[in-house]
Amino acid sequence: MKRVINTAGYNTSTGFASQITLPNGKYIYSGVGSIIEQFAKDLGWEVKTVQYFGACIYANIAERAHCKFPIEIDGVSVADFIEKIATDDEAKVFAEKYFPKVNVQFISH
Repeated sequence: MKRVINTAGYNTSTGFASQITLPNGKYIYSGVGSIIEQFAKDLGWEVKTVQYFGACIYANIAERAHCKFPIEIDGVSVADFIEKIATDDEAKVFAEKYFPKVNVQFISH
């Protein structure tokens, strides 16, 4: 099992996010009760409320996970399942296909 690196030097936060499973099996994260969460539910996609901790906020969990920031979801390091987390580019494909009328912004470094 991989471990989250020391968070010293990073601002950390804890909170709740919606973990949405895309049709390709990868996860994106959104705010609990957000319009993206509601669209995902309407499409029949799996939506799960998770607790996060680390150098992130709900809106940039995936982007920061891929940049190897120390983050845990439900107590598990994202390093243990990084291949299941959609990249910004992967998420954009689904956003453009399924959420065309929503101005979805992804944070890039």
